[in-house]
Amino acid sequence: MTTIEMLYYGHIHPQEKLIDPESRFAVLQDFLSSSDEDLTRLLPENCRGAYETFKAAYDELYAITETEAFADGFSLGVRLGIESYGRKIDSWGSFHALTPHIAISKMTFQN
Repeated sequence: MTTIEMLYYGHIHPQEKLIDPESRFAVLQDFLSSSDEDLTRLLPENCRGAYETFKAAYDELYAITETEAFADGFSLGVRLGIESYGRKIDSWGSFHALTPHIAISKMTFQN
């Protein structure tokens, strides 16, 4: 099975990775979690709904940002791979040969 097929069928989860418990990320994650619990406990009952709505919107924004960053990184990787074969990609995604002996007039895909 190819890497693309493994990604398509859900066998690869690029967003998941093991986090070193001593890393800055893990320390900040623990701090945010405990701060969230403290804030929720300290907020009056009538303010907790607004806080939960805020957290949900923030989580959604974070997920969108993370997805876009993955897509941008993937696109960059594809561009680097294509250019490593001696082809240049313009800002519109069209291919151009970098050397005269490589000509790409039409890309076709076969099954």
